[in-house]
Amino acid sequence: PEDRNKVAAECKIADVVVLTHQCDRQETLDRLSTFWLPELRRLE
Repeated sequence: PEDRNKVAAECKIADVVVLTHQCDRQETLDRLSTFWLPELRRLE
């Protein structure tokens, strides 16, 4: 949780957040849509 709070704080002040995934591993794209995109939307 401590690191998660730090990541959230850094994302809030960032001008840009770049999300990437590994093209040959579908689970990395799934993780973007199921975890990272909702997480970033909560910060708005």
